Amino acid sequence: MSRKSAREDAFKRIYAALVTGRDDGTTAETLYAGHTEEECRYMDDVVAAADGDFAFLRHVIEKYAAGFAFDRIYKVDCAILLLAVSEILFTDVPDKAAANEAVELAKAYSTERSAAFINGILASVIRDKDKLSAEAETFGEESGADETAGLPGDADYVKRFAGLTDSYSEMVPYIYSAAVSPHLAARWEGRPVDLLRSFAPKGDRRMGANPHANGGLLLRDLRTPDFRDYAVDVPQPGAVEAQDMTVMGTYVRDVMELNMESRNFRVFGPDETASNRLSPVFEVTGRRFLGERYENEDPDEHLDPDGRVMDSMLSEHMCEGWLEGYLLTGRHGFFNSYEAFIRIVDSMFAQHAKWLKTCNELPWRQDIASLNYILSSNVWQQDHNGFTHQDPGFLDHVANKKADVVRLYLPPDANCLLSCFDHCIKSRNYVNVMVASKHPRPQWLTMEQAVKHCTQGIGIWQWASTDEGQEPDIVMACCGDTPTLETLAAVTILRSEFPELKIRVVNVVDLMRLQSEEQHPHGLSQQEYNAIFTADKPIVFAFHGYPSLIHELTYKRMNKNIHVRGYIEEGTITTPFDMRVLNRLDRFNLVQTAVYNLPQLGNRGAYLIQQMKDKLVEHKQFIAKYGVDLPEVANWKWTSAK
Repeated sequence: MSRKSAREDAFKRIYAALVTGRDDGTTAETLYAGHTEEECRYMDDVVAAADGDFAFLRHVIEKYAAGFAFDRIYKVDCAILLLAVSEILFTDVPDKAAANEAVELAKAYSTERSAAFINGILASVIRDKDKLSAEAETFGEESGADETAGLPGDADYVKRFAGLTDSYSEMVPYIYSAAVSPHLAARWEGRPVDLLRSFAPKGDRRMGANPHANGGLLLRDLRTPDFRDYAVDVPQPGAVEAQDMTVMGTYVRDVMELNMESRNFRVFGPDETASNRLSPVFEVTGRRFLGERYENEDPDEHLDPDGRVMDSMLSEHMCEGWLEGYLLTGRHGFFNSYEAFIRIVDSMFAQHAKWLKTCNELPWRQDIASLNYILSSNVWQQDHNGFTHQDPGFLDHVANKKADVVRLYLPPDANCLLSCFDHCIKSRNYVNVMVASKHPRPQWLTMEQAVKHCTQGIGIWQWASTDEGQEPDIVMACCGDTPTLETLAAVTILRSEFPELKIRVVNVVDLMRLQSEEQHPHGLSQQEYNAIFTADKPIVFAFHGYPSLIHELTYKRMNKNIHVRGYIEEGTITTPFDMRVLNRLDRFNLVQTAVYNLPQLGNRGAYLIQQMKDKLVEHKQFIAKYGVDLPEVANWKWTSAK
């Protein structure tokens, strides 16, 4: 071997002696293996010096230890210091070599801070070497110290184990070593001793192998009905109205019933399940409630000690924590919330998304059910609630997380919502966010159309467009139920005033389709994007959330001629249409934006802009007088140009 390895083994002997109270001959014999005779003599000499001059060496160490008593210094550091100081004072080893080797030992067996601490002490010892050597000759006589006292060991520690079995008593130095330096809790060949290894849990009891810590091992597929059986019959686009969330509630009810026996599906929400129109689920289960019950309590509260709906507490944090724990232990569920208040769990969602991203890189982690959010009671219609309940910013927060993990869906009607929800509730390892309406809304697509549309995530609505077979003059794009309604209303106005105008209507369900394929797995290629939105024609994009998100998602697209209307932080308790007017998402403002970007209309466009401004004034006067929206707005119906 080498002097370096001999020094390291000498350190181990000193350390073992400090712990056990003796220089164990068995340990020395083990460490001799592989060393030359000269190296073995060196080891014996430095260990003997550390033992024979222990009292003086302890005195020197405490002198330069900045107020630390010897017993307060880590045993590992004490062993290194005893070795190095004895080398410096009592051997012909070069001072610098002794100090450097000691620092290297500290870095290997202790900490960086200990290495710096040891280096400082040894620098002082080298500086005062002559004085200390002279002091050593008279140390016992002048100080009254017991020069015969050798390495003490940790007598108090060992004493605590007196009377234990021999096998366990033999483990004392190893257990103590593990607390101070894990390197020394191993046999010299680098393997922990058998008794120490026997303490570790085995099989499924191991932390990483416990099925409850790797919930995918326990995951079983949900039993689900065919979502197509819950379809809203749509004979013509906009011909019927329905409440999207109520329709979905009947599907959720039957999913719950099919999985009652397996008990692996729950609904989570902060006291908002009924408000979000999921009441049908209470036909088959109740709200989980373990508190005191009263004789005359309202039966409509559906309290049940075995209920599968977790919404008896108005706390988004609790619901998020419950749901994450439920998913991580191999079950299924979703979180329904008012859109504005899902922001309360921003950081909890972020941590789960980061966790999923990391787990996707670990082959031994089994898949778990996706974390699904359904955000209703959204920004565009709050009824008796106001500005505090209006915030679509969760979409922005989610969109910035790892593309492999996050998905954002904004279905325009009930059939699209059914298709999206069925897909999301069966998916694995994602965070899916769905934004849906709970109010009566026109229904646009048949179930067959909805499945095709949601599968693609984005598409041209041919039945609403007038450019088929020709180059469009303008693209009217929309994402979200309310933006879709207002876009189609704006199209009817433009179509009526300018029949020759070639208008293309594009609806987006999967928001991440707007990003490039390099940025997101769902992203469109540049060729696909241009085929839908064109490379240069004006795009008027009506969006459910903050306009800046659309600009961010389309930043790398060729067509920069895009004009986004969305929520601009204006709100109050007002009529549904007035919320759109306040944020310039209404049909009248959309028409103006379109005309401004169609210079070929000339003066004809100017007259239509004036009409739209007059309509906005009329709207304000009407709601101030009657408190409801204009009849032509409230009763508007889609009419086809074909």
